[in-house]
Amino acid sequence: MVTSYLPTLMFHGLVDKTSSLHQAVDEEFYTIDAAVFRQILSLIAELDKKTATTGIISNTGSFDSNRVILSFDDGWMTDYTIATPLLGEFNMSAAFFIVTDFIGKDSYLTAMQIKAMHQAAMDIQIHGKTHEFLTLLNNDEIIAQLQYAKNFTEDLLGKNIDSLSFPGGRGDDRVIDIATSLGFTKFFSSRPGWYQARTRDIPRVVIHQQTLLPDVCKYLTYQKPVLYKSIAKYHAGRLLVKLVGQHFYNRLKVG
Repeated sequence: MVTSYLPTLMFHGLVDKTSSLHQAVDEEFYTIDAAVFRQILSLIAELDKKTATTGIISNTGSFDSNRVILSFDDGWMTDYTIATPLLGEFNMSAAFFIVTDFIGKDSYLTAMQIKAMHQAAMDIQIHGKTHEFLTLLNNDEIIAQLQYAKNFTEDLLGKNIDSLSFPGGRGDDRVIDIATSLGFTKFFSSRPGWYQARTRDIPRVVIHQQTLLPDVCKYLTYQKPVLYKSIAKYHAGRLLVKLVGQHFYNRLKVG
């Protein structure tokens, strides 16, 4: 069966009884237990869906209805220690968007771990150089951020890097135009939705500590009410950021 929609889930860090991450309070909100991640992988298998890499995205506008992209932002070390082994157990893959300046820092992936993930058929892409919000930078600063991260990762892995996850989910036409000139062709945002070929960015539904498994199931089976709820929360959050600022919004979110 063919569909014009492609669902994409967005994860960040994972934790279990033996692994923890040194994170800011607002980052912890997006870090879920490994047992929950296993439940999501089991759900995907039960729905007879197959994971896909960023390479599935093209201008054709049609996808197998059983396809789903799993993505991880930031490059936490548990991408290697927890996520990659679990994905392998389920014969699945994911796209991992790394921040190159974070490589080797406390709680983040090392260069060797990134290479090992690449060799294990995980899709390594980039999330910027420093995680600065690209929409707040001038054109030259955006070019410097993206060109460095692209060149570094390509040299590290010996592969073409063509996919970008916007740091903080912040991207617009200006950022996309500049990134396109540098060789990027796929742009992942934090805007909830199902990807369709007519959109410039790839929407994703973020998985966090308050995410309910039944809602994940509804999203993966194209039930619109759960998506509309996510979209409403997203726009309410964006409005709050404008009203109270990013820092205070983060405190409200996890309070």
